[in-house]
Amino acid sequence: MARKYHISFSMVDSLRRMCLGHTFSDVRLRSKKTPPCNDWLSSVYTPYHTIFCCHIFLQTIYFNRILVFIFSNIWNISFSISLRMRRHSISTKELDQMKNYYDVIVVGLGIFGASALWRLASKGKRVLGVDAGGPTHCFGSSHGSSRIFRRAYWEGEKYLPLLNHADTLWNELEAVAQRKLLFRTGGIFIGHSDSRVVKGSTRTAKLSQIKHSLLTADKVCRHVPAFNIPHNFEALYEPGAYAISACDARLTMLNEAVHQGVVTLFGESVVSVKNNGAGATLKTKNGNSYTAKSVIVTTGPWIAEQLLPEIKDYLETRKLPVYWFTPKTGSENIFSPENFPVFLYESSHGHLLYGVPSIVSNEPGVKIGFHNRQQIPTHPSWMEVQISQQSIEEISTIVSPLLPDLERLPARAKNCFYTMSKDESFLIGASTKLNSVYFASACSGHGFKFATAIGDALAHLVNGQDPSVSISEFSPTRFWN
Repeated sequence: MARKYHISFSMVDSLRRMCLGHTFSDVRLRSKKTPPCNDWLSSVYTPYHTIFCCHIFLQTIYFNRILVFIFSNIWNISFSISLRMRRHSISTKELDQMKNYYDVIVVGLGIFGASALWRLASKGKRVLGVDAGGPTHCFGSSHGSSRIFRRAYWEGEKYLPLLNHADTLWNELEAVAQRKLLFRTGGIFIGHSDSRVVKGSTRTAKLSQIKHSLLTADKVCRHVPAFNIPHNFEALYEPGAYAISACDARLTMLNEAVHQGVVTLFGESVVSVKNNGAGATLKTKNGNSYTAKSVIVTTGPWIAEQLLPEIKDYLETRKLPVYWFTPKTGSENIFSPENFPVFLYESSHGHLLYGVPSIVSNEPGVKIGFHNRQQIPTHPSWMEVQISQQSIEEISTIVSPLLPDLERLPARAKNCFYTMSKDESFLIGASTKLNSVYFASACSGHGFKFATAIGDALAHLVNGQDPSVSISEFSPTRFWN
């Protein structure tokens, strides 16, 4: 019906002038033929002029009726619209609520949250990501420049489907970034023959047909001259293992999400999540409120404090240090990513070390830390705590004979958080107390490599879809029995 009245004033005016102009033109043409005016001629031409004047008058009335019809209908339509707008007027408060309403809100933009944003970005949803810190803050569990990716997983083959999917998505992310995020160093996992690292890695590699080779102590020292391991030790070498440029990868996820329309908000601490109909409303420390159909919570060591106390009994936050050792002068080349693989080393006492070569210029030296030592139960905070000399001496005592071409004492050390579950596995699932709230936590010190797959699973869950890979193994329901 709207098209019926879609005519402009200029169109109407042009029509009127065209028709009236033609009439006057006709009169003028005939007037040129008119002899000098006299009574006889006037009596002759008067009826003719009267006819044309009536014609002009009638045309004017006709077009005026068109105009009256058009204007009256425009008025009726405008009046009707204005009445409807008045009936359904939106207050400033309601506009603010609409502005702060999203399909999905992701709370916590560490590696799990950033991955969820990246995977949600292509779903056509209105998405908000919120983090209490800045984009590159150095607290939590996701900071730093490097992490290990490996598939010959000593922790068990149950992780392998998720690892395979994660591997695919890490490669996809690198292709999207169009820059190097994955450094193909290979991985070597060292210990005595009955150690968890060697035995477990070998079992997973064989069962899952992961390319690998078993090396004696002599072969390890020949192939990777940086190592000096006991003669009764052996190792599994996985050529497909690699180092992830961790900080760059996470920032790439955030950048890709923002590029596709996701909104990110940093420096805003969420203090509560409450049910709101079928969705949830979030309140922040700054007094702001945000509402969403679905919420994803990935706040690492802070997850159970205020947001999801229902999983508090299954988690424990621990603080532990990470160290960087500088190669001795003249030995730099043997510790380059081309010559030095990512590694795990289990000592004869069961102490488990991990290590990564330097892959970015802003983090020089070989990164080394204990996985199962120097863990101190703690309350997560935004303050850096100094690492004790006793801890530094303990790790130096193990690293020095293992890697004699590194300086004995670390050049730098920094604390990191582990959010541990009771069985040192992950917690991924839906809240039992809050509507449409999903979470992923308890990396238990080995979750970063899974982040792309876990973020993808969370994106599927909030869209009402089954994840590409089953995550049932990581449901908190396993602790309910």
